[in-house]
Amino acid sequence: MSLFLNFKKLIIFNFYFLRIFFNIIWAKRGYMIRRVLLYKTLIFFITFQFAITGILISDEWDNQRIWLGLEMFPTILSADKNITEKIDNNGKLLLVLLYENKQNIADDMIKSLRKIGKIRNIPIEIEATNDFTLKKYETRNIAGIFLIERINHKQFKDVSRYGKKHSIIVFSPFEKDVEMGIPAGIIIYDRIFPYINQNAIKAYNVKLKDLFLEIAEQYD
Repeated sequence: MSLFLNFKKLIIFNFYFLRIFFNIIWAKRGYMIRRVLLYKTLIFFITFQFAITGILISDEWDNQRIWLGLEMFPTILSADKNITEKIDNNGKLLLVLLYENKQNIADDMIKSLRKIGKIRNIPIEIEATNDFTLKKYETRNIAGIFLIERINHKQFKDVSRYGKKHSIIVFSPFEKDVEMGIPAGIIIYDRIFPYINQNAIKAYNVKLKDLFLEIAEQYD
């Protein structure tokens, strides 16, 4: 949902919220009582507005980073020196999108990635799952994992365990995730750059091309 539609709903909610509260306040007897209640209501209302607006803007920014990250994801995978060793049994590179609640975004991203067709001239296959343990993929080869949503500590441990066991790139487009131990993501200055956690890359036993490392922003 766009930020515009979210704000439109917020404005409608504000109208009814204020109407109800002013009716309640005006029904109270006594000037001082109405005045105190009015001040308290306005303080609550203003605080509430700042909180809701912050959430809407943050969520919209996360959605933008998801799609910006999706454009960078194939580039980072193509820099994996051992990508050919991660071809699945069907002869394709399997890319897995991890989500918790945003299945609709996952479906749209699958359609977008399918347009790429190949990475390093190898056909790709894309799947989405909300199982962060990735148990059903234990007997398959995954070439890369993309996080569609921010993850909690347990989910981070599950994804890290799988990534380290199979030496594959886990990618997150969200701020602070690379610093927290996710191997790859993006960082935005005047342009978008790949962002690499050097220690995590080593822990996952992923080998990246030297040319790629020269252009990537690195976190030590």
